Amino acid sequence: MDCRWARILAFEPPDRVVFSWDISPRWQIETNLDLTSEVEVRFFAESPERTRVELEHRNLDRHGITDSAADRTRRRSSGVPPQADAEGATLSGARRQRRHDSGGAIDI
Repeated sequence: MDCRWARILAFEPPDRVVFSWDISPRWQIETNLDLTSEVEVRFFAESPERTRVELEHRNLDRHGITDSAADRTRRRSSGVPPQADAEGATLSGARRQRRHDSGGAIDI
């Protein structure tokens, strides 16, 4: 069974791809396109053997997620410690980067 859970919004090889995230917070297909978010994946050649990949999942508020719930989700996925919330840190523009090289993946 096919399941259409995303749409390609931009495709610019070899630099980036942007696609919609058409899955609701309840892990169901979201048919109302005004309630979907976007994922952008960008690729940066750092050397002939190394590529840096940046992933940004944006417009999470369109899913009806409150700011505090979205911030908690971002902190869990980005490795920000729980005490960062008490210090008033904001992650609204945070990006998670992952580098791959011959030694494996490195979270930044």
